[in-house]
Amino acid sequence: MVVMRISKVLRNIRNKVWNPSEIDSFRDDVVVSLALVEMHFPPSFFDIMTHLLYLMDELDLCGPVSIRWMYLVEIYMKTLKTYVCDMVKPKGSMVEGYIKDECLSFITEYLQRFEVV
Repeated sequence: MVVMRISKVLRNIRNKVWNPSEIDSFRDDVVVSLALVEMHFPPSFFDIMTHLLYLMDELDLCGPVSIRWMYLVEIYMKTLKTYVCDMVKPKGSMVEGYIKDECLSFITEYLQRFEVV
């Protein structure tokens, strides 16, 4: 029940379209979800969950959160950081890693067109 409630809250935050009159019910869902989580886990375990209340305020003030999220950019930056092998020249090794990844992707897509004998 707790997981379903939290997933509902996160789904409401990530929606691209939302009704401003429902913001109070969204906020109530967040508060109840936080209370349920704190019943099962110690409060220090989910201290990041309190930021959901701030996200609800942002949703009310600025509109859909998905427009302003940097999550995808952060994931891409993590991918680029994994390409760094040489700490002396990180940009060059990022470029090399990116080119290797692109070449491997192209080759695998190209080879999938042929039958293996």
